[in-house]
Amino acid sequence: MRDRYKVVRLLPVLTVMVVAIFGVQSCFVTKNYEEPKDEKQFMFRLDSLQKGEEDALGEVKWRAFFSDPILIKHIDSALANNFNNQIALQSIEAADAYFKQSKMGFFPTLQVGAEAQRQQVSPNSRFGEFFNEVLYQYDLSASLSWEADIWGKIASQKRSREAQFLQSVTAQQAVQTRLISNVANTYYQLLAADQRKQILEKTISVRSKSLQTIRDLKQAGQTTQLAVNQSAAQVDEAKALLADVEQQIFTLENSLSILKGKHTMYIERSKLSEQEFPDDFVVGKPASILANRPDVREAELVYRSSFEQVNVARASMYPSVQLSLTGGFQSLETTNWISPNSFFTTLIGGITQPIFMRRQLLTQLDVSKTQAEQNFMAFKQTVLNAGMEVNNALKDYDIQNRKLEIRKRQENHLTNALENAEDLLKNGYANYLEVLNVQESLLNIQLQRTTTESARLQSATELFRALGGGVE
Repeated sequence: MRDRYKVVRLLPVLTVMVVAIFGVQSCFVTKNYEEPKDEKQFMFRLDSLQKGEEDALGEVKWRAFFSDPILIKHIDSALANNFNNQIALQSIEAADAYFKQSKMGFFPTLQVGAEAQRQQVSPNSRFGEFFNEVLYQYDLSASLSWEADIWGKIASQKRSREAQFLQSVTAQQAVQTRLISNVANTYYQLLAADQRKQILEKTISVRSKSLQTIRDLKQAGQTTQLAVNQSAAQVDEAKALLADVEQQIFTLENSLSILKGKHTMYIERSKLSEQEFPDDFVVGKPASILANRPDVREAELVYRSSFEQVNVARASMYPSVQLSLTGGFQSLETTNWISPNSFFTTLIGGITQPIFMRRQLLTQLDVSKTQAEQNFMAFKQTVLNAGMEVNNALKDYDIQNRKLEIRKRQENHLTNALENAEDLLKNGYANYLEVLNVQESLLNIQLQRTTTESARLQSATELFRALGGGVE
């Protein structure tokens, strides 16, 4: 009896020793995830850019990047009401629920049940001629079951769910940065359309005055009806362009309304000339320039989740240790159902080693390894695409700045040329064709300058997005 008591006392110690031995072995079953830092290195193609660490553009909050208070109001409205953004936020809620569930994997399961049973033996059965009374049995029990995470399967599943939760967060951030960029670009296109409308309205007014001048010259016998017809055609051409711009404004207002999650309506806005951006941006260090991009982080988290699934599949091929405890009250009569004599307990400990599972576990391991390798390659491709986008955005912003300076000089030259041509025409030193040509060239340059101004703003916004800006 004493020896038996000693064995019972040694059971906890032996259990701890067995778990410790298996725990050491689990270090060789699952592998630790290592961040692929070398894969996120970025190479600049423009050596003239500022690459300092302070105030890197990808770390600037979008409210600090955009200076137009009306645009900021539109972006706030879009973030609050855009349906794609709302769907992404709901995905975070679902992923968070799965993550919370995975954190409970280390805890035992507990179930409580009550049962009332009535049994009557058939008179024609084996024991029916000896016993044919009705039996009643009442049960009230609780069952506790726990699986020891010896091989790290539950821990790996938890880390995989955590990566999936973080992936949903970064996916929403990617939607948010894209949404901010789309709202800003549409807004800038709308401002550019307004400015083109003003240019055309002014052009129509100027050309109408020129048309009247040519008509007066014809009355004086200094020009022909051909000059009048060509000048009138120029006025009508500007009016046709104005109609196109008005249609574009209407369409852009509708597009921006949809981005804001609202019905189509008039869009409040400022002027293109009031938009300001710094001339130079600090883009950050090459080693960490892509770290702010949500799509890069999302792709890495997808790979990380699949990496942990390989650990789960590998650990599933090893023995599982389970403990279960059942206790409660059981009686044939309700009068003594809840009493010390009705109390019962059952403790079961077991270990199960999969031997032949029709290759299910091995297939699961092979598939998980393949998926992890696919996701790693997808991550590397995402990094390459991100680097290309950053380089393209940097180059585009540089080009648009240079083009804008050229367009401004062209506009000044042609404005002066038009004034001289009109003076020469009035004094008979130039013909109407020279005036018409200069007017046409000036209109084209003014429209091109407006397009370049808008393109510069949009390239700055795209650079901001490409560097991961807009995440809050």
